[in-house]
Amino acid sequence: MRLKVATLLIGLSLFVAPQALAQGLPSFDLERFRLDPSAGSSLVIGNGEVGKAGTSRATLSIGYEHNPLVLLTDGTVRGRGVGQTNDKVGAVVDARYTATVGLSVALFDGFELFLRAPYVAWQHGDNLVASGVSKPQNNGAATPSAGLRLGVVNQADGAPISIAVAAEVAPSWGSDQTLATNGGFSWSPRVEVGRRFASFAVAAQGFGLFREAGVPLYKGDIAGNEYGGGVALSTLGKTRAEVSYRFAVNENKISFSGEALAGVRYGTGPVEIFALAGPGFGAAPGTPTWRGLVGVALVGTPK
Repeated sequence: MRLKVATLLIGLSLFVAPQALAQGLPSFDLERFRLDPSAGSSLVIGNGEVGKAGTSRATLSIGYEHNPLVLLTDGTVRGRGVGQTNDKVGAVVDARYTATVGLSVALFDGFELFLRAPYVAWQHGDNLVASGVSKPQNNGAATPSAGLRLGVVNQADGAPISIAVAAEVAPSWGSDQTLATNGGFSWSPRVEVGRRFASFAVAAQGFGLFREAGVPLYKGDIAGNEYGGGVALSTLGKTRAEVSYRFAVNENKISFSGEALAGVRYGTGPVEIFALAGPGFGAAPGTPTWRGLVGVALVGTPK
């Protein structure tokens, strides 16, 4: 009798295991950070300025995220911002490197088009298959995006501040198994405002992220639309320093995401090199404990 019971239990375990594995990975894009396409005064926050026709900026950057997605003991997946103490089973992703190519071009005065093409170069996480979470692929294509920005008023033309509106669209072309796609179309409108002073500049923006459909995570969690903003303070000149803060909240109350970054950039001729680093706050999926990024840009100005 005991032998029959043991055989039955083994059979049930073999049946349940594939079901756990079938949970796979959510069609979710972990990446929450994007450089500002033209980086007028801040690398991170748009300042409302849109260049003259012929202005361009091409960038290549490599970013690192630490612990952007962990599995908690209650079966949910969350980010791991500074100060998060919820018990975790392990890290779905504990280290992630993303390479991104970006291009922005002002086709007309005050009208800019921009493109982004990211690629997850390498990532690592714990083996959580026994907990029902598949291990992500080490690398793969991420979600590309394209957008436009339109200047409303410009300080250079005599206005007290610069204001611009922008919109960005992202098709579902990234890799599911690399946690680099939202499983559907998304678009993000934003409003930017800024002002330059003699030796420094301030910038602020507000945005929305609207998904074609909610992204199922685990334990009934759905990543829906998001709303947020950011502010930045930067110096001006050949060598610049900046500090910025960005935040976002999900309409389905899946925690909060915030990041404070400090950066430096140095330009010589048409070439600029830059670096950013800082901590994340909150537990929304994709929020890292800390982030770092380095890059180079080629800046074109109209003759």
